[in-house]
Amino acid sequence: MKKIDLIWKNKDLVSLIQKSIVEILSVGVVANSLSMLVRGLAPASAGSDHSPAQVLTHMKEELPKVTLDDFKLWFPYNMAAFTFVPTPIRPLTTMVMETIWQTYMSLHSNNYEHQTHGQKLA
Repeated sequence: MKKIDLIWKNKDLVSLIQKSIVEILSVGVVANSLSMLVRGLAPASAGSDHSPAQVLTHMKEELPKVTLDDFKLWFPYNMAAFTFVPTPIRPLTTMVMETIWQTYMSLHSNNYEHQTHGQKLA
C-alpha cells in the first residue's frame, strides 16, 4: 500500500477509488491465485492429495467468487485505510484484515468436496 500512496498522493474520491481498485487487482488477484495454488499442491502430509489438474480446475471455479469477495472486503477497508488510518498504523490494521482474509482463503482453497464436471475432486 505504501507504494500506491506514493503514486496517488491525493485523497479525493477518484484517487481513493483508483488506489483501492489497483491494489485489489494487482495484489489481490495475484496473491489469491498463488495462495490457492500452493495450498492445493501442499504435500499429502498436510492433507492434500490433489493433482495439479484438479488444483487448476478448482482455482478456475473458485477464483471469480474469491475475487468478488476480495473486492467486497478489501474495497471498503482500503477506502477507510487510505482516508483515515495514518500510514504508520496501517500495517497493523491491514494485518488484522489479512488474518480474516487468510482464514477465508483457507476455507476456499480447501473446498474440494463439491462436484466438478460430474466427478468428485476429493
